[in-house]
Amino acid sequence: MIGAILIIALLDIPLSPGVDPTSTGKPDGKSVDQPPGGEQTIDTSIELIVNVSVNAEQFMTLSQLNRTFMMKYPHIKVKLLNQANESEAYSSWLEQSRQGTPADVMLLPSPWIRPFAMQGYLKPVDSLLTGDALSDQMSGLLEPLKWNGYVWGVPKDYNPYLVFWNSQLLAEAGLSVPPSTWQSFEETALKLNELKPEAKLVNLVPGNLQQLLVWLHTFDPKGRANSEFLLKSDASLVGQLNWLQLAESRISKIGAQGSSYLIGDAVNKNELLAAILPWSDYLELTESVQSRLKIDRDAIVSPWLNARSFAVSSRTEAEDEALLWIEEMTDSYAQQQFYEDSGVLPSRSSLFGLSNTYQSEQAIVPPSWWVGIMNDLTNAESSAAIDTNWPDQWLDWQSQWEAHIDGSPQFFAFGDYIAKYK
Repeated sequence: MIGAILIIALLDIPLSPGVDPTSTGKPDGKSVDQPPGGEQTIDTSIELIVNVSVNAEQFMTLSQLNRTFMMKYPHIKVKLLNQANESEAYSSWLEQSRQGTPADVMLLPSPWIRPFAMQGYLKPVDSLLTGDALSDQMSGLLEPLKWNGYVWGVPKDYNPYLVFWNSQLLAEAGLSVPPSTWQSFEETALKLNELKPEAKLVNLVPGNLQQLLVWLHTFDPKGRANSEFLLKSDASLVGQLNWLQLAESRISKIGAQGSSYLIGDAVNKNELLAAILPWSDYLELTESVQSRLKIDRDAIVSPWLNARSFAVSSRTEAEDEALLWIEEMTDSYAQQQFYEDSGVLPSRSSLFGLSNTYQSEQAIVPPSWWVGIMNDLTNAESSAAIDTNWPDQWLDWQSQWEAHIDGSPQFFAFGDYIAKYK
């Protein structure tokens, strides 16, 4: 009994009636267990909860990297929680943060980082972005993560939606370059209606808000240059939606994700003028289809919009371990693995083109022209207007676009609803 009292005194734990001195909990979350015979063991493991919303392929890659991490740091146990439906996941994480019960680490859409930081939901991560780790970042991905003199997220990857034009159909309509204004697009549509009435003008998936916004703002330099206009309605935007409703029969409903074969088949048969696809889906197209598609690099809409960054919750009690985990999950090796496995573009500029240190006959290397686009001052500053209302408004628009599909896009109804956002 004297030995037990000495152990308890050294641990500064009061001995009280009803407490078993062989198993006493500590307020720091670690446990002190004294097995029979008086030998003391201390469990020093730290548990991290990480929330992500990724597809099955990406979750497999992340799980493999996480297992490697836990083997390297056996005292850190990381539990990955994957919620496949992005809208539901982000809405849930927002509510958890508001209630003070978030995960330690979250893989957030980059446009959400600043609003979360403004509301006190995150811790700064500047300590991870110094030296080479900082110089390797592209400004177009880093700027949306800055607020009040600090950086609040570590860029993981981006998978921007791009408009790919069927070069052969453009030529048949008398164009050598894609239409740059909505009026010129309408004129192209009229020509194709006479020449190829069976051809669809564009693929728009009911319920995919990001795809819709990228298409609408492709013809709007003001919208491309500033996030202030991405979630605002005006007469021009409503007019475009009304036109799309009237031309609904000429809009393809081919999915934007996982439907690369159908998109490629439509392009090969000259049955589709424009395809709005995330970069990873473009990579799944055959070389023959890719050679027929033209990208207007000057009309890429807010490429940071479909970027993701890891963030540390302000409620975490394991900040050092959370930062260590993020550092490992965003290093060059991890990002190269994600690009090779699922086609999402890395955030580190050294992984693009000839500068990629992982080049081999088997390595898949993203094109170097992306670095110039992501370091362009316009793209870097285009997220400046993101504020605390962004997540709520995005979820509102997303839910309304989903509610107004009813089997086919209801552009009229959606345009009427967003008209209040001016």
